Amino acid sequence: HFHGTPISGTKVAQTQVLRGRFAFVPWKAPTALEIAMAVCRGFAVDNSAYSFWRTGEMPNWHDYIKWVKGFCRHPRFEFAIIPDVIEGSEQDNADLIKMWEKVAYHPIRIHGCPVWHLHESLERLGRLCRHWQIVALGSSGEFSQPGTDAWYERMADAFDVICDKDGYPTTRIHGLRMLRDSIVSEFPFYSCDSTN
Repeated sequence: HFHGTPISGTKVAQTQVLRGRFAFVPWKAPTALEIAMAVCRGFAVDNSAYSFWRTGEMPNWHDYIKWVKGFCRHPRFEFAIIPDVIEGSEQDNADLIKMWEKVAYHPIRIHGCPVWHLHESLERLGRLCRHWQIVALGSSGEFSQPGTDAWYERMADAFDVICDKDGYPTTRIHGLRMLRDSIVSEFPFYSCDSTN
């Protein structure tokens, strides 16, 4: 369970909440990064694509990668969400993965996690699962609201691709904004995050 940050309250209160847990720190609001590095069992960072999607702001992804390079060797660092465009084309997102692969070294490779958006093809999901140790699933397009009937049907189709014939995922799967009991109990996630 990755607890989305920032968390309201004093630094002491935030530390108490995050101690011994996993934190999910967004690039646009990284105030909890120092706390996460000090007291969490592990932390991952989000590229804030959801915030950019909501505001229409255009990110400078090279700045994001530079930010991640500053702490990617920390012993509790789990992964960074690779830059993505939530309602972009598959080619838009493939180009961002290529860019990440070119520049995300420090001098070791930063542990990145690509995002498969539910409106994208199942073929793309299969390719990501074959090539990455962890893949994030993000709600988008007509499946932008987690928990609807159409969303559950699309997720079931996705896990048919993700899982082998015995029902086990072939790679680790992270659910973006999917840390809800009714969702977590239905699918074999490695991890999920939520700010709720």
